[in-house]
Amino acid sequence: MEILVCTRFSFRGLSGWQSDFAADPEKLFARERLEARLLLLRAINLPSLAAQGHQDFHHYLLTSSDLPDWALEELNAACLAAYGTADRFSIRAEPWGNARRHLRMFMADRYGTAPVAQVVLDDDDGLGAGFMADLAGRLARIEGEVAAGARTLPYFISYPYGLALTFGEDGLALYRHSYEFINLGLTMIGTPGDKNIFSIDHLSAPKRFGVEIVDRKLMFLRCVHGFNDSRVEVTHRWVREDDWHENPRVIEAMPFLSGIAAALG
Repeated sequence: MEILVCTRFSFRGLSGWQSDFAADPEKLFARERLEARLLLLRAINLPSLAAQGHQDFHHYLLTSSDLPDWALEELNAACLAAYGTADRFSIRAEPWGNARRHLRMFMADRYGTAPVAQVVLDDDDGLGAGFMADLAGRLARIEGEVAAGARTLPYFISYPYGLALTFGEDGLALYRHSYEFINLGLTMIGTPGDKNIFSIDHLSAPKRFGVEIVDRKLMFLRCVHGFNDSRVEVTHRWVREDDWHENPRVIEAMPFLSGIAAALG
């Protein structure tokens, strides 16, 4: 089964979740914001995907046709530098509209009617180095269940356990936390003509259609910074990771974190 990583990069339109920036083109395409998002894409999102032991996946990036030319050029250059070849990723600069429609058309054109494992990943977040290998193993089993009529689609896989990197006046801090159905690495298995990962409520759809939850594995990194599209705050559920630069469990799961300070400038 094909794996498609789905990322929105400053897309102006409708999707399963709407940020305040998306409603205001001046804010969405402000140079300071775009430069910050590109920096995080280069430092976290793309390095996390390049570090995957299992590389049999495609990266779909949905952006806006209104994105400034300089930003589109830098986006393409960043992806090409990360993957080494243009056939590993697809950047689609689309007009205002429904993100789900753009994704549906892309998948139908690329995959026909075959089921696709759609992995949602924001442009400023990353995946653990073992994510794709774990997912591929689960998909092999699920594909057999679907063929035998023992599993209906859509179906979800949730990776609730991960890390949060915060950007504060005192520098970077790292926390552990766990949230079922979190919209980081959430995987939806479905056919191109059905609902897709950009059309669902990530908190309710997995419970409605069926889900398996993968616990106790560090599978994502979320970033909390001044240009967050969502309102995220540190809570009592977050456990601080002291000396995380020297923690082998953290670095093994997120190898790109070893040089994150330099990557962020």
